[in-house]
Amino acid sequence: MTLPRPRVDYAEIKRANLDLDPVAQLATEASEAFGHPVLRGGDVLPDGRTRQVVVVPDRQVLLVAVSSNPAVAEAIVRSLRVD
Repeated sequence: MTLPRPRVDYAEIKRANLDLDPVAQLATEASEAFGHPVLRGGDVLPDGRTRQVVVVPDRQVLLVAVSSNPAVAEAIVRSLRVD
């Protein structure tokens, strides 16, 4: 018997090739964070969790927050600080 795959909430910050990373492509809304241009976006995963994404193009950085609670995912991406 196999158990269903558990739903895990997580946040990830990574350097990425933004042109090739499919998750980065979700970020299409222009915004700003601490004087840096950023792109924001997100979607809902097939298991119902919310995924929020922020891309910092001039740093080649991608922030992804996934949570079953949309407010938590949103709070994580809104907490981004760019130095």
